[in-house]
Amino acid sequence: GDELLEIETDKVTNFYEAEYDGVLRRRIGEEGTIYPVGALLGVVAEAGVSDEEIDGFIREFAGPAEAAEDTPSPAPAPMAGYAPAPAPNVETQLAALKHEISPIAARVALAEGVDLSRVVATGRLGRISLADVEKAAGRPLGAKARRANVSPRARKLALEKGVDLSSVHGSGHAGRIHAADVVVAANRPAMGVRPLAGNVHVGAAASRAEANSAMRRTIARRLVQSKTTAPHIYLRASIAMGEAMRLREGLNKRLSSKVSINDLLVRAAGLALVETPEVNVQYTDDSTLYFDQADICVAIALPQGLVAPVLRGVDKKPVTQIAEEIRALAERARAGGLTSDDLAGGTFSVSNLGMFGIESFDAVINPPQAAILAVGAITDKAVRVDGRIDLQPSMSVTLSCDHRAIDGAAGARYLASLKALLENPVSLMI
Repeated sequence: GDELLEIETDKVTNFYEAEYDGVLRRRIGEEGTIYPVGALLGVVAEAGVSDEEIDGFIREFAGPAEAAEDTPSPAPAPMAGYAPAPAPNVETQLAALKHEISPIAARVALAEGVDLSRVVATGRLGRISLADVEKAAGRPLGAKARRANVSPRARKLALEKGVDLSSVHGSGHAGRIHAADVVVAANRPAMGVRPLAGNVHVGAAASRAEANSAMRRTIARRLVQSKTTAPHIYLRASIAMGEAMRLREGLNKRLSSKVSINDLLVRAAGLALVETPEVNVQYTDDSTLYFDQADICVAIALPQGLVAPVLRGVDKKPVTQIAEEIRALAERARAGGLTSDDLAGGTFSVSNLGMFGIESFDAVINPPQAAILAVGAITDKAVRVDGRIDLQPSMSVTLSCDHRAIDGAAGARYLASLKALLENPVSLMI
C-alpha cells in the first residue's frame, strides 16, 4: 500500500503503490528520465533474498528493448525464493472488488467506514484511489493521506528552499503538490516576485521564472509536432444562433439541470461528423483511418495548461447527457482527477473561447486527429431580412484541417452540416 513512485505520462500523473509487502532492494529507474512502458524501474523483494539473486533477476528480465517489436513486454516473473505476503484482512473483506481498489484506499475505507458504493473511481486503470475515498468522505482521512498529498521530491525541495507547503497550490491529482509547484511558490515571495540574476534577453530582465511542468512541456511538444507535420488549412463560417439560443432557453425552463450553448454545439459537432465521415479521420503514413463514432475532445483551460478529455459517442447521446458529462469532466479536470482513459483517443476536438469574449481564432490540430473546431463568442451582426437591416445573434467558427487527410471541399461540407444543425436545432433533439 505504500507509494513507491509516481509516473508522469503526457498530461496525467499515476501513482504506483506496492502490491505486496517487501523491501525496495534495487532502484533502477532514474528520476526525470523517460522510459518505455514495461521497463524495469526497480526490484522489491524480501530482505532475505541475496544480492546475487536480484542481479540474476535483473539480467534475465525481458524488457521492451529485447522484446519483439509487435509483442507486448511480459511482466517480470516472481523471483525464486520470494513469495508474496498473504493478503491483509481488509483485502479479504473487499474481495468482491478484486483489483478495482488500491490497497491503501481499501484499508482507509474500511477503517473509516466509507461506503464504497458511493465512491467514483478515477484512479489508474479505473481503480478506486485514496483520493476517491477522501472525496466521498468529504475530508482527508488519516495522517498517511495528508503525507501522500506531497511528492517526495516536492517535500525535499520545499525544505531546501524554505517553502511552507501549506501555502502551496498543488497542480497534481487531487491537489497533489509536485516539485514544479514548489518552484512556483519559491519564486513568488509574499512581498512580491523575486528578480532574476542577469538578463535573459538584451535590455529585458525577466521578473521571475517558473519551471515548466510536464503538462506544459507536453503541450509545447505536441503543438510543434502538429504545426510542423500537419499542413493546416483554415475554413471559416458564420452561424445564426437565434434559434439555438431560444431552444436552450426553453430547455432550461423545463429541465432541472442546465444546458449550455456549448453543449448544443458539441452535440451538433458530433452529428456533423457522422454526416461528413471524411472529416472524422486520422492520417498515417500508410493509410487514412476512418471512424464511425464521434469521440470529441472538449478543450478545458486550467491554470497549468490545457487539457482535452474525450466525450465518447457524442452522436448517440442526448444533449442533456452531454451536458452532464461535460460538467463532470470539467470538475474532475479542475480537481486534478482526470485519468489517462479520459484523455485517450478522440477523433475530433472542439475549442470554445467564446466565453472569454474572443470573436474568432485559429486552433492548432490535436494530433493524431485531423481537425479541430475553434468557436468564438456570439455577437449581434447586421443582416438583411425581408429588405430591411436587422441585428441577429451570430457565432463565428473556424475549422482547422490537416490537408493531408481532409480536402477543403470536405471541410466545407462539414461546416455546412454544422451550420444547418445549429440554425435548425430541433434536429439536435432527435
